[in-house]
Amino acid sequence: MKRNRVSLLFEPAQNLLRQWRDLVLKNLDSLFDKKRQTADLIATHQLEVEELYAEIGKLTAQLNRLKKNLVSTLSHDERGSLVEWGESEFSIRTRAELPGVNRTGPMLAVK
Repeated sequence: MKRNRVSLLFEPAQNLLRQWRDLVLKNLDSLFDKKRQTADLIATHQLEVEELYAEIGKLTAQLNRLKKNLVSTLSHDERGSLVEWGESEFSIRTRAELPGVNRTGPMLAVK
């Protein structure tokens, strides 16, 4: 189909059609090169995974340091008062784990 006919049917500007054509012709060799595109995606994914693992390691170290400091500075009762025992998006086990409190003790006292 000629550019003039395409532009009459779909109403894009002539210069826009020319830019699209030039872009396609310039990148024609890599347009269908799936192996390179796949390799680029895999390399990008690997980089992201490595960054996420590094972030997980850093956050785990920070969490362990906070747990240690919390246990050494507060008494058991003070740590128990930090736990929200009502409804939450996190389980009781998860909420009691950070301050190092047994999750069943305060629950039995509430009943």
